[in-house]
Amino acid sequence: MAHVRTQLISTEDRYNKIKHELQASDTKPVEFSSVEKLKRNQLVIHEKRKIHLDTKLARIYVKLQAQIDSVFKQPPSTDLPSIDPPSAPAQNTASQTNLEPQLAQLQAQIDSVFKQLPSTDPPSAPSQNTVSQKDFEPRLAKLHESITKWTEIHVQGEIKALRQSVLERREPNNVEMQALRDSLDKERQKSQALQNQIEEGQRKSQSLEERLGQLERMYQTIKPTELQISSEVNKTVTAKVSSLEEKLNQSITSNAETFRQLQSLQKQQPTEVQISSEIDKTVTAKVSSLEEKLNQCMTSTTEMTKQLQSLEKQQSARLQTVAPVVPSIEAEVCRLQETIQKHESTVEIYGRNMDFLKRQTIADLEKAMAHSSTDIQDVRALVAKQSSTIEDQGKRQRYLQEVVSSLQKAARDLAEKHNVLDSTVNGLCSEQADEHRVLDTAVARLSSITENCTKEQETLSSNMTCLKSSVKDKLQALDTQASELASLQVCVKHQQEMTDDLGKKLVSISASAEETPKLSSLQLSVKKQQKKSHELEATLASLERKIAEQPLQDFKKLAGKVQEYPPATDLKRLLADYPSGKELKILITDMPRLKESISNLKARQTPPPPAPATDSLMNRETMMQTLKPSFSQMEIRIKGEMDEKMKDLFEKLLVFVKNQVADLDSKFEDELGKSNRQTKMVKELCDNLTTRNTEHTTKFDEAISVLGENVDKVRNEAKACTDDLQYQITWLHDGLKNLSSKQWYDNVAKQIMSYMPTHFNVQLNGLITRVSHLEDRANDSESGNKRRRAANGSPLVTSGAR
Repeated sequence: MAHVRTQLISTEDRYNKIKHELQASDTKPVEFSSVEKLKRNQLVIHEKRKIHLDTKLARIYVKLQAQIDSVFKQPPSTDLPSIDPPSAPAQNTASQTNLEPQLAQLQAQIDSVFKQLPSTDPPSAPSQNTVSQKDFEPRLAKLHESITKWTEIHVQGEIKALRQSVLERREPNNVEMQALRDSLDKERQKSQALQNQIEEGQRKSQSLEERLGQLERMYQTIKPTELQISSEVNKTVTAKVSSLEEKLNQSITSNAETFRQLQSLQKQQPTEVQISSEIDKTVTAKVSSLEEKLNQCMTSTTEMTKQLQSLEKQQSARLQTVAPVVPSIEAEVCRLQETIQKHESTVEIYGRNMDFLKRQTIADLEKAMAHSSTDIQDVRALVAKQSSTIEDQGKRQRYLQEVVSSLQKAARDLAEKHNVLDSTVNGLCSEQADEHRVLDTAVARLSSITENCTKEQETLSSNMTCLKSSVKDKLQALDTQASELASLQVCVKHQQEMTDDLGKKLVSISASAEETPKLSSLQLSVKKQQKKSHELEATLASLERKIAEQPLQDFKKLAGKVQEYPPATDLKRLLADYPSGKELKILITDMPRLKESISNLKARQTPPPPAPATDSLMNRETMMQTLKPSFSQMEIRIKGEMDEKMKDLFEKLLVFVKNQVADLDSKFEDELGKSNRQTKMVKELCDNLTTRNTEHTTKFDEAISVLGENVDKVRNEAKACTDDLQYQITWLHDGLKNLSSKQWYDNVAKQIMSYMPTHFNVQLNGLITRVSHLEDRANDSESGNKRRRAANGSPLVTSGAR
């Protein structure tokens, strides 16, 4: 209960102190940025601890009240001796017999508590004895209070009994009683002062325990924060790699400074080891001093036993002198001997307990030293972790530098790619310009070709007109030749008729010899007719040659001219379809019949009779008249066919030229559309490339700015973390310094002594002094019948007959 109350008082003090510091920090500037947050967390922790201790103390109060009510049902006045001195020993023995089971029960409880004491951990390590303290502290507090109350009640009863016996016996030595009272008051004051000191020591030890717990909690809270910071740094560094070189150099310099600081802290580590060795030395010195004090306590107890033995011897020697008061004194002595034996047993028990506590304190101090060594090892491990984290940060910075160099290379590659893209775009633009030029030249060529075509069409039209005129001339010549042929045919028919007539006449003449002169004249006419027929054959052959040669030469010239035009195959096909000499060859095909008729005439070789000139002229006229309609029909038919063929030819030529012009126009438009589409595509590609370029540049700029901000944030967070770590390291250093101070060891010694019932020694010393005074008083023969003057001057005897 006292331990819980001291814990509550220390937590309240700490809570008020932190609250005051937090209120004061609102008006003053703080060196570290995370101090206010830590203080607020500590304030919440202390407030929760305060509430927990209040509830715990209330429960302890309830349990303690129940225990006190169960133990002390009888009033303490029953244990006190009565006023009648002869019956005092009997009553004391009766009270002792009544209290024996309660004392045995309390002794058993004390033994059980002291048996449980080795299993408990020292108060300097609250994290390891949380389970044992919950079972041990309430019981120990209850036993402590019950023992103190019981001893105080019985001591007060004994004191009252002695006072009553002294007053009844009317012993005149009131000065000694006053001295006893004063000594008792002084002893009470000393015990109260010692109890107050013990409570203060408990409070200080509790505060030290709380500080150690805070240090452990801070150390435990530092670890996840360090891991969290390292994980966040890893995430931010891996996610945002491309940072500027200047900011990286600044972060490298700041990390180098932190590394130097941590190196300096690592260099200060041997000093902490020296401090730990000094702590070991001071702990051993404290242990030796505690052993000396225990030895002194043991020697004082042995001296007290010797004094008691000497007092017994003196009292046995003085029994002979004090005869009248022997029975009462014997009873008192027996009672005192019994109490002394009991106190000796209790002193022996306390001696054993002190030895046990000595061993326990040594073990606790060894455990504390082990804990301090583990704390130092933890601090070293923390320093090693910090150095490893710094090395990891250096490696990360090197990795970042490599990543930055790779990013710079990538940026250079991108710049080169952009340059290559610019060159390709320029090349495409130049190629498109060349294509446009080529297209322009092609268009110019096409325009020139179309102009040439138009010119050639004009020349063709002029040539066609020329051809038409030449064909008309040829047709006229052919008409004349046909007319001549018709006349010749008529003449030939007439000649055949004449030859037939001549043949008939020859037949008739052969029958009569009288007509010989007529036959000679007919033969002459036949010869003349043969000459004429030969001449006609020659003229017909010449006409056939001319008709066969002249149109072919003209058409060959036209074919040569047409071959110069662009679509030569089509023109040749059209010209091939053109009826160049078919209609003219019809006349040539009719010539063999004439030749056959002429050959028949030659075969007959019958000279026709000479006809008169009038008959020949008539025959010729009749032949011409008969042949004229056929020649006119042939001429009309040939002209119509020629006109139709020429019209078809011109229509086909016009359609062909139009088609060619339309094809050329469509091809030209297609090429223009393709070139326009390609120019549009090139322009769109250029626009896309420029937009992508600008987007990439903006993204790079944004990423660089974001990385700069993130680097600033990381730097600020790292600075805050380093400030927190520096603050915590300084706090730990101060705690280690405080651990090596004398005050801490004094508080630990007081905490250890607080579990020892020291007031028993004080009360025993007071009882021993009182008993020795009483024995001296009883054994003193001179002080047996002291006289004093009354108010009227007559002597009074206190213990005699007067």
